Amino acid sequence: MAYLRALGCYLPARVVENSEVAPLVGVDAEWLLRATGIEQRRFAAAEESVASLGVRAAQDCLRSAGLSAYDVGMLIVASGSSELRFPGPASAISAAMGMAGTPAIDLPMASAGSLFGLALGARLCRDYGNVLVVGSEIMSRVVRFEPAFRDTAILFGDGAGACVVSADSGFARVVDSVLCTDGGFREAIRLDLKAPLDMDGRTVILQAARKLPRAISEVLARNQGEPARVGTFADGF
Repeated sequence: MAYLRALGCYLPARVVENSEVAPLVGVDAEWLLRATGIEQRRFAAAEESVASLGVRAAQDCLRSAGLSAYDVGMLIVASGSSELRFPGPASAISAAMGMAGTPAIDLPMASAGSLFGLALGARLCRDYGNVLVVGSEIMSRVVRFEPAFRDTAILFGDGAGACVVSADSGFARVVDSVLCTDGGFREAIRLDLKAPLDMDGRTVILQAARKLPRAISEVLARNQGEPARVGTFADGF
């Protein structure tokens, strides 16, 4: 068994409105809102890092769970925007949280990394007890706010989230998960060393629209579920 025991989050203090971003990328604020549905985003302060955002989210999560760092058996951190090639933010978060000796694993994955971390935590909690999963990104430093990079720059902000996955109790049971990777489209979104984020938005959207429904159908079929019953599906377990 695996359960979600608690959630936590942290958002940087700086709020960035469309009126600030739009002139940098050569559009007006109304167009930006129509194109993305985004009204504002958060940007990290100069002294903040992927790890420091992750620490704040992890602390918030542990407070909600009524746990201390000593109660965590494993730390998994997902991030695609870490400042260093290595070590990843997991070791820095572990040190800041006082988790000496606790295994800390980095998943250098943007977007889906936190979901992979959650799925792994649901399996590993049986051996390691409480697994703390953290997702942290500072995307404002890896995009360019220029007209040529408009389609990428307008979509991203900064922040961190965390959850505790436990083998014994929680507010929601993690019933099952399906993990899939298609490396054939790895060039569609990439972050090279010393280069801005490069994303083919059309390809990303098309692949997500085609493959997410397949994964959803697979996990429902494995658990004798139907899409029409998703609202009450948990009642069957």
